[in-house]
Amino acid sequence: ETPPTQGWSTPKCLRPVPLEAAGDGDLVVEEFPLTYSGYTYPHSRIAYIKGRKPVPVVLVHHNYAGLKQFDIDQACFLARAGYVGLAVDCYREKDTYTFTDRNPLEDDGEEAREAHFKGAFETMNDLLWNPESWRDLMSAYLDAAFAYKA
Repeated sequence: ETPPTQGWSTPKCLRPVPLEAAGDGDLVVEEFPLTYSGYTYPHSRIAYIKGRKPVPVVLVHHNYAGLKQFDIDQACFLARAGYVGLAVDCYREKDTYTFTDRNPLEDDGEEAREAHFKGAFETMNDLLWNPESWRDLMSAYLDAAFAYKA
């Protein structure tokens, strides 16, 4: 297969309203940085319906490549379905695998795609080889979500 030539496009029904302009019943997505074990994971997003009474939280886990817009859209879908969706980011930024490396396009070239796969699998393996730390990170995300004002 050939790599995508353009990035993921969010369906219109999952596009949020900016918090400042949102009214009751609007879908809102906010940044949800989490500091855990001395590192701040800056890319997570929480999706909810403004003004809705408290509802269960569902964690949306990314695939091997790390958090991307697709995962945030899944959190939006869950918010529309009656939950709070929290798209979590489990990857620490590294020189060898940054946030911008997570979604290479065809125009980025073979070298960028190879670096993406190498960095993504190394980073995912870091999590898989440390399941206790990974579970603790997920617990920290849940605790933070339960305490969140949405």
